[in-house]
Amino acid sequence: MQYHFDWSRLKKADRITGIATVVMVISLYMPWYSFAGFSVDGISIHGYLYLVLLVGIAIVGYLAARAGWGKLQMNSVVAHAPVMLVASLFNFVFVLLAFIFQPAGFGWSFGAFLAVISAAVATAPIAVPAIRSRRQ
Repeated sequence: MQYHFDWSRLKKADRITGIATVVMVISLYMPWYSFAGFSVDGISIHGYLYLVLLVGIAIVGYLAARAGWGKLQMNSVVAHAPVMLVASLFNFVFVLLAFIFQPAGFGWSFGAFLAVISAAVATAPIAVPAIRSRRQ
């Protein structure tokens, strides 16, 4: 089977999650904390954000594979929605923790806000329908 990227193979929620995840991964390297003209990125302060980076790369790779090959073999073993929900929720929780636990004496910078917002945007299109379906 030949790989042919077709954006239309992805649902709207997957497209939003993919784009927001790319923004989140990029924001991990932007200034998160600043003090007196000195700034530092999130990964330098919070080493566990490397896990977020790896999961983010996995999400984007997984969605690119689905866009290129359609339904993947692994989706017959594990459903697509739970995989995306767990991965995006993992990223959101750890980015939020890194945002909350800022180093003493430092203030937040734009990278931290961008990371939290993009992680929330990546999670929302998957989590909100899952929460609504559990309530019914």
